[in-house]
Amino acid sequence: MQNDIPFEIGTLSTLILNTLNEHSNLELLKEAIITTSSIKRLIAHDGCVAFPRIANAMRANKSVTSLDLTRNKEHLAFDTLAKILEENDTLTELILRECDIGSKGAMQISEALKSNSSLRRLDLSSNKIEAEGLQVLASALKTAKSLNHLMIGGNGDNILTDLLDAVKSHDTLTRLDLSTTYFSNQECQSLFTALTANKKIKTLELNQCIVSHEGWTLIAKLLEMNDTLTDLDLTTSNLKATDCEKISTALAINSTLKVLKIGSRNMPISQESMNIDRAIAKALQNNSSLTDLRIQKLIMNNSVVDICEGLKFNKSLTSLYIREIMDMKDFGFEAFTEALKINPTLKHLDIGSY
Repeated sequence: MQNDIPFEIGTLSTLILNTLNEHSNLELLKEAIITTSSIKRLIAHDGCVAFPRIANAMRANKSVTSLDLTRNKEHLAFDTLAKILEENDTLTELILRECDIGSKGAMQISEALKSNSSLRRLDLSSNKIEAEGLQVLASALKTAKSLNHLMIGGNGDNILTDLLDAVKSHDTLTRLDLSTTYFSNQECQSLFTALTANKKIKTLELNQCIVSHEGWTLIAKLLEMNDTLTDLDLTTSNLKATDCEKISTALAINSTLKVLKIGSRNMPISQESMNIDRAIAKALQNNSSLTDLRIQKLIMNNSVVDICEGLKFNKSLTSLYIREIMDMKDFGFEAFTEALKINPTLKHLDIGSY
């Protein structure tokens, strides 16, 4: 884009600005953003120099519902973003993943949230936000009652307690993503307390999280007591076999969870990894609510046999995804064949493409 805008403005629904540079004709673009009613998504990734020069146009825009500024570390103006949140009443999704906004940026955005009534999804993942920034966000959550999807993982260590305390009584939040977090035991206790009290959150994402043995015990206990969670993501976490056994035992009691994502593709061949697979198979055998199970990796054919034994007893699962099975032999295929003859509910089996 050098001298004009090479698209039919009247029909455009998604506008991606990633490759724009300082020589682009941004005045025409600003006019398009202000006047075009068809644009719904605006994407400016990876240090797009265009965004600061067209940001004010977003304050007047009445059609864009999704603004994605992922990895825009050098060209964000937080005061302008805050004004967009304060003045724009059509934006429902703001993605600021990996923008290094820090606590100062989090504070400005959080203050703006207090007067915003349209935002549904906010992604502040991996932004070097420390405790003071999360405290202001926690305060904003008490009045930000339109928000239903919050992604806040991958920030500072031991900073989530205040935020989780606000989550405890939040009545519109349905999805909480804390992925890539190094949980302290205190934060695990806060998570347990928050999701025991909160009856709205249905999806909890703990992908790539580091949790202590005591923390996993609390998460297992949460699964036993919580009756609203339907979707849990534990992929690439540091689950040990003993922790996985606790999760498995909890799933025998839990009757609401529908989707479970679990396991790691980095798991080496070991007795520990085979014990984890066996615990997953036990969960499959004893749980009566799961409809969708997504396993990152099965280590050996014995693990395949264990999973297939679980399938023979399970009467709720409709989809099973296994991203990788290491060197599956004929008897692994035979185990699946026998399990599928017996299992009455499975409709989708995907090995290798998940």
